[in-house]
Amino acid sequence: MRTLSIILILGALAACASSGGYLEYRPPHWRGQDWAITGKADVGAEKDFIIIKINNKDTIVGSLSKDKPEEVFTGNFEDYKVSAKCKLLNAGKGDANHTCEVSVNGQSAGELSF
Repeated sequence: MRTLSIILILGALAACASSGGYLEYRPPHWRGQDWAITGKADVGAEKDFIIIKINNKDTIVGSLSKDKPEEVFTGNFEDYKVSAKCKLLNAGKGDANHTCEVSVNGQSAGELSF
């Protein structure tokens, strides 16, 4: 029984770590620690404001709405060009589901879902 509990806890932790608005990325030739890239949405009545941070620094800020549910946003971090192709999913419903495909200097860093 103890082994089963440990397996269930580890499975839950793995699921939490792999989901949501977080990913790690290391650009080529970067000598520091991996970047912690996070995403969140401040949901509003008319627009959802997207905020993407790298190492806890606002890097990309933009908005999505039901009228414009897809947009490409750009920003800079440590002299790197950062872009995010973001989508508002289920725009016709009350849900606020967002995905952003993040790129650094034109190379994919990964996808955020939040």
